[in-house]
Amino acid sequence: HQDLRLSEGQLNVQCKSQRQDGAIVWQGNLHTSEVRWIKGPQTISWTDPITLEFQVRKPPNSVPLIDQLKCSARFLHVEGSTTVDQFTLAADADLQQLAEPLGQFIKLDGVKLAGKAQGAVRVQRVKEGFLVQGDTQLRQMNLTWFTHQPWQDEIVSAKFSATGQIGKAGRS
Repeated sequence: HQDLRLSEGQLNVQCKSQRQDGAIVWQGNLHTSEVRWIKGPQTISWTDPITLEFQVRKPPNSVPLIDQLKCSARFLHVEGSTTVDQFTLAADADLQQLAEPLGQFIKLDGVKLAGKAQGAVRVQRVKEGFLVQGDTQLRQMNLTWFTHQPWQDEIVSAKFSATGQIGKAGRS
């Protein structure tokens, strides 16, 4: 944003690679400190650091595999991993905890977010194709956007499933 200027904060990134059991393994993390911006006369602070940890390995003659992926912040927790035949990702979020600091950076006029969100997705190889399955759930949802009447529900949930086939060129 043009009128937003970073004034303070740190981003620490560490990554190392090594060979283990014939595979190249990358292991690392990313961590932010409290970050401050200046927007016009206002100082904006993002006090809750974001942390990302990962371990990825590249076996010979194979695609890279995510052994561990973790991301955490005050408002978010994400974990992911892969095996040779499957990728799994799960997330939990507190929408109000996200909306409070986000509202300092962007105008959320007319938008109110509250509630807890959970979701998971799994992509699995099956024969010559793949299967994608997932679910999501919002608890104590309170969303006001483009209307004065809020959408409030104790529980909103959805499940999805899809299959696909990978062609000879490697594309779905």
